[in-house]
Amino acid sequence: MKNLNYVLLGFSLLSCKTVSRDEFNTKMTDVSVKIPDDLKSYDAKFSFSRIDSKADAKVVRGQDIQVKLPSGSYTVNLALSNKNGTEEFEACDTVKRYEFRETKVDAIIDICRKSDRALVAKTLTTAIVVPPAPPPGPVDPEKPVEPPIIVVPPIIVDPPIVLPPVVDEPALFETDDKCFGMPATFTREGTEIVIKPSGEIKDHIFDSANYPTCTITFNIPKAKGKGFAPSKYSVKFATDESTLAYKHYFRPIVKDEADISAFPCRLAIMNVATQSEKYFECSFYDTTPEKFGTVKESDKLNYEKSCNAESTKIRMEIALIGKTATKISTLQIPEVRVSIPYTEKCL
Repeated sequence: MKNLNYVLLGFSLLSCKTVSRDEFNTKMTDVSVKIPDDLKSYDAKFSFSRIDSKADAKVVRGQDIQVKLPSGSYTVNLALSNKNGTEEFEACDTVKRYEFRETKVDAIIDICRKSDRALVAKTLTTAIVVPPAPPPGPVDPEKPVEPPIIVVPPIIVDPPIVLPPVVDEPALFETDDKCFGMPATFTREGTEIVIKPSGEIKDHIFDSANYPTCTITFNIPKAKGKGFAPSKYSVKFATDESTLAYKHYFRPIVKDEADISAFPCRLAIMNVATQSEKYFECSFYDTTPEKFGTVKESDKLNYEKSCNAESTKIRMEIALIGKTATKISTLQIPEVRVSIPYTEKCL
């Protein structure tokens, strides 16, 4: 019998789970997000990335969600997709800092239409439902009225919140103050960088050594196992008929400091359609309905290289390309828009 007790004691010890002290000390926050009724027909996906941690983003799907997160500073990404799987709406500002430090908080997110970045709605606050008080019972006139019992609740003092030390962070993006050889301003508007060149390109003859370019460097660190989510760009221009006839085009190339592709971008051919400020996608993913959300076969090798690489910045260079000896008579480019890239976990 004594031997059996030893066996049971040994089994009990083996069955115990070792719990670290941090698991007890980590403060958690219940984060609630409520989608407006007008957008309830869309599939919703949320991504919570903690700023002061290298942990993977927490991805949650659903309309009205409540997720338990370690208290801290976060960025939140939101995507609303239609029944075909196409994303139609997204968070307006994916780099906005959210402080989730109370026991329960509502994440209020601005929702923008992907096609034109217009603000369409905000997520809602979650109301706390208080049950109604029960109706009073009959009063017995012969029963003495007892004084109410006053209970003094204990005073609970929350421990002080220790914020991470403030450090000098690098600028989100860097430029050389020129775009396609023209002086330009670079400003941030929500989730986009807006570039406004001034002046015009006049009587330019193309050869392979003098393509006009517009370059922007994003200081966005990326860990191994993560890639860059799809981005997009647009170019607004005005030119003459003789220049338009050559079908010159804009070719973006996006690479990290090790010359590894961050994602491929579609070419924007200069024609009447592109003058309407149309957005062009930058993504490794297939957009056809039958293969939506999968990596294109032709881009799988570069996608794997990007996922296996660790980087601190990516450089986007948009080149204006034309056949050798063709000409630009006059060309104005009043505006270029580039979505700010962000990282996501690789497939």
